Amino acid sequence: MGIPAINVVCLRCQSCGEHLAGRDFDRVFFCPACRRAFEAGPTGLEELEFREAGGTGGADADELFLPMWMFDVDVQAARASDEQRTRAAGFFGRVKVFVSAFRLSHKGFYGDPGVALTRHWYLKVKPGEAPEPALEKTVGVIPPGCTVGSSRAMQYAEPVLLLVIDPVVDVTGLELKMAFEKKTLLSVRFHRNDRRVKCLDLAEEYPEHAFPDLVCSADK
Repeated sequence: MGIPAINVVCLRCQSCGEHLAGRDFDRVFFCPACRRAFEAGPTGLEELEFREAGGTGGADADELFLPMWMFDVDVQAARASDEQRTRAAGFFGRVKVFVSAFRLSHKGFYGDPGVALTRHWYLKVKPGEAPEPALEKTVGVIPPGCTVGSSRAMQYAEPVLLLVIDPVVDVTGLELKMAFEKKTLLSVRFHRNDRRVKCLDLAEEYPEHAFPDLVCSADK
C-alpha cells in the first residue's frame, strides 16, 4: 500500500512575509499586516480578492464581521418546465450568488444568510442592469471562522439560488447550469441584538447559538 501524499503549505503572506492568521479548521488565512486573504489548496496558497461589505467598522461590541463568498455566475436552465422558464427568466443570465464561508447550524430551520444576501441583490436588479454590491476597497475587520472553502461553497450555490427562486415558481424538477466566472471573499457586517444576529440591515435574523464556532462567544 502506498503512502498517502501530504501537502504542506507555508502560512506566510506572499506579499509581505507576515505569518498568516487562522484556526485549525480554517480554509482561508489572513495577513494581519496588509489585510490580504489566501485560500489553502492542493497546490499551495491562492490569493483571493478580499473586500468588505457593510462599511468599515467593528469597534462596537454589538457588531461583528463574518466571511461570505460572492460568486459571479452565468446561470441557465439545464432542465425546466415552460412555466419555470417563463416565471424564473429574471434569475437567469449573469448574476451574483452569496454563500456563507462560516458554519451555521440548522440552516434549513433558521434560514441562511447566503439566501438573504442573494435575494437582496436580486431585489435591486432592474431590467438590463446588474448592480454591483456596495463594497469597501479597504478591509477594516478580518472575519473569523472561514471554514468553508470556495470549491465546497460552489456546491451550495445552486441550492441557494433555488431557494431564492422558489417563492416565484415551484422549483421541483428545475435544474440549473452554473458557470462560475469569479469568486470574491467578503467580510460582511452582522449585528448582535438580544442574543440574535442580523445580517447588514436586512430583515432576516438568526439566533446567536446558530453560529457554533464564531466570535459570538464574546458575550456581553
